[in-house]
Amino acid sequence: MAVDQANELAIDANDASLWAVTNQQLLKFDASGNPLLQINLSSLGLKEVRHLAADPYDSSLWLADEKKFVHLNSQGQLLGAWETSLSIQAIAVSLDQSLWLLGKKRLSHYSAQGVLLASQNLQALVKPEPKFLAIDSIDSSSNRLWLAGEKQLLQFDPSNLTQPVLKITLPDVTSGITLDTNSGTLWLMDKQNLIAYTRDGAWLKTVDLKTLSIKEPQRLAYDPVSLSLWLGHKTGLSRLTTDGTPVITLLNAKTVQLSFLL
Repeated sequence: MAVDQANELAIDANDASLWAVTNQQLLKFDASGNPLLQINLSSLGLKEVRHLAADPYDSSLWLADEKKFVHLNSQGQLLGAWETSLSIQAIAVSLDQSLWLLGKKRLSHYSAQGVLLASQNLQALVKPEPKFLAIDSIDSSSNRLWLAGEKQLLQFDPSNLTQPVLKITLPDVTSGITLDTNSGTLWLMDKQNLIAYTRDGAWLKTVDLKTLSIKEPQRLAYDPVSLSLWLGHKTGLSRLTTDGTPVITLLNAKTVQLSFLL
């Protein structure tokens, strides 16, 4: 199966399989990079899909274009489809299976059945327009919501979105974020690095992507089963350990096995 440039990535936390969306197709691979599913986006009624989020409980998948979001089961069959007035910038699934949608400085919260639960205008709270969203609901007593845009990383309490809990100034423009659902560590990607932060916003580590010959990184997803990271970049998809060791790379029409650390 040829691998075009991935627009977005999502991990199935139950079996470490990888979902990837290209301009025309939704693809699914197992943890070793073997193809499992190939679905044409036109069959789902979506245009230019840029957003994926996997449900850790039932292995279902949420996809969204600018105005429409759909719910699929683990085999890619349609469960439901809805439209929104938001211009969707990012989506994320909570551990309670509810869905968060980030619009242009607005957050909306939906049930798994597509019912709108709440909506919050962020206009007075954020300066750079946030483009990335992650939900940390590991600890039900202290849920956290992360937003990133340009050179700013913000953390909110999802039950009180009136003021950010944390504000972190970043060294470069953000190109993706993902959450380690085991520890709550947030991974952030810019043009040259992967940077890890604790749940409390403390810096943990930086991985230099230049040393791995990864050019123009664009998409990022964390695999909680193998404790590794998937990156979508100019020439394909790569999986790394959290120390930055290459595991596998999918380059266009062929798979290049670097090592097996599953």
